[in-house]
Formats: sequence, C-alpha cells, structure tokens
Amino acid sequence: MRFHFAGLVLIVLGAAAVGCGRPVVEPEPLPDGDLDVPGILGGRCASGGFCNDGLLCNDANVCIDDPAEGEGEGGEGEGEGEAACDVDADEDGSCAGTDCDDNDRLRFPGNVERCDFVDGNCDGRRNDSLDCTFLAHDRDTIFRIDPFAETLTELLSVTLIDGAGLLDIDSDVDGDLVAVTSAGLFAIEDSGTLTPIVDAPAPAGTNGMAITGDGTMFLTNDDGADSAAFKVVNNQPVEVGGFSDGFVSSGDCVVTKEEDLLMSAKLPGGAGGDDILVQIDSENGGTTDIGSIGFPKVFGLSASFGFLFGVTEGGEVLQIDRDTGAGTLLFDTAERFNGAANGD
Repeated sequence: MRFHFAGLVLIVLGAAAVGCGRPVVEPEPLPDGDLDVPGILGGRCASGGFCNDGLLCNDANVCIDDPAEGEGEGGEGEGEGEAACDVDADEDGSCAGTDCDDNDRLRFPGNVERCDFVDGNCDGRRNDSLDCTFLAHDRDTIFRIDPFAETLTELLSVTLIDGAGLLDIDSDVDGDLVAVTSAGLFAIEDSGTLTPIVDAPAPAGTNGMAITGDGTMFLTNDDGADSAAFKVVNNQPVEVGGFSDGFVSSGDCVVTKEEDLLMSAKLPGGAGGDDILVQIDSENGGTTDIGSIGFPKVFGLSASFGFLFGVTEGGEVLQIDRDTGAGTLLFDTAERFNGAANGD
C-alpha cells in the first residue's frame, strides 16, 4: 500500500457572519463534510443573492442580519434581540466592539478558519485544529512542515535503492507519493520502500518533479546547455523543450492550482548566486523570468493553501511572492532539504 497524502486538504473559507450580539448559527454539514447551506444566517447567499426572510446578502456573499432592523424594543431587558451595530466598517456582520479586525471582512467571531497567517475567527489562535502542513525531504527522510506554526516533524524514513538519494517528491492525483532519484521514478510505499513506476532512468541532472491536476508528470534538470523540461509519457520521459535564456533547474519545479509550471532556476556558473523564480511554458520549455528569490539553493517548492513556499539546502523555510519571486524567511531548521511537495 502506498503512502497516502490526500488527507492534507485545504479547508475552504466559508464565512459565518452574524449580527452584533447574536449567537453564531453554524450551517449544518452536508454528508461529504462541507459547510454549504445557502440562505441561512452565516451561510453563503443563494443564487441571485437570495437569503431567508429578514437576512441580507453582504459583499462577502454571506447571509447576515439586516443592520437596519433591531429585534428588540430598545430598552434594557426589552425585546428578544439586540440593537443593530453602530459601526461595522468591513460589513462582515460583526460589530466593531466584538470584531478583532473591523477592517478585514475575513476576520470575525464565528468565522470558519483556513490555513493562513491570521486568526480568522478571533479566538486568539490561528488555523484551529487544521492540518496546514506540506512535505519536504532530505536525502532519505520525509518531513511535514507547518509554515504558519513554524514547525518541522519527521514523517517517514525511505529505504533507498542503490544508495541513490531522493531528489524530489510529489503527490499524484490519488494522493500517493512519488519520488525521483538518479536511479529513476518510484512510488513511495507506506513502509518507506520504493517501487519503480517507469521503464527508463530519469534524464541526466534531474532535480525537480511536479504532477499536474490531471496526473501529468513534469521533470526539470540541470544539464548545462541541454537543460530542459520533460514530460513522462507512456512511462518514458520525453523532452518538451530546452529552457530559454540559459536557465537551468536549481532544484525543483512545482505546479500551482492555476496549473502554472514554476521552477527555481539559476544561470550556468551561478551556483553561488541567488535563485530566480521562473515560469515554464509546458508546451515548449520556454522560460519567463519572474524575479530573484533572494536566497540560493532553493531545492524545494510547494504551492499550498494559496501560498508559494520554498525550502533551501541550508534548511530555510521561505514564503515566495508568486508575482515578484521575492522570498521571505519564515524560519530556520537544522535540516538539509533536497525537495518539497504540495500540501493540499
């Protein structure tokens, strides 16, 4: 049985906005576990912006109490409800006095948390009880990294074949882990053993692998003037095209949720310089320079939870700006990373 990584699933934001002083009414979960009941208080608006009687659809597409209508008669102890908010700057249904950030409609008491760097439901914690980790690895060990909590935990020790260390890993469409080594491409079993999945060795200098949403596997390498993007077709690596502008793969490639193929890159002879984030044309291998990451030897990339992360040979965990390429150090570890995989 192969190691399954499908459990790391992004919890999609489902705002549960309420009026000032009202208890939170959580939507009932559907059989598949999603919170998705349109039209009720705290649920998303139904088609056409419709909400049940007495509720309004706000700009965040959430059904909230109508702030123009209080439920009581106004005096202390009179009526069953509370008066409408005097101030709700972000119009998320939570009054300024109780909202922990009245300038951000995605942060309010009762909100459903998602994996990010903020406390979405104002309870003083981030990412309550969510698994917000992605995978990274060294030569023979796979780790979970939580970039928001800044933690690193060991997950699995891998039994290498012919002493060939892990160059990169990723999850296939079934959530099973796949690895590339200098000896070829392998499925990673629960036991940590490697099972061959292709009939040919990886191209010379391969150091990056990424799998798209439809299961297409791409490889990138550092082979001087012959550096290129490859696609695995019928269990054989087939060259898509050589990189333009003289780029070579520094250590990894990644497919984003938008199906963009990105790579940490360098120029030949630029081993000591900072890596560059580039986008690869998956049809011809051409590259577009996005910008300097600002860190050398970015050997792992992970597009997870709506963010782009990187890990370096020196053990650094980075957040990378998808639009500019700029990397920001999140925290340091004592590990030596060879690669990373997406986490959701």
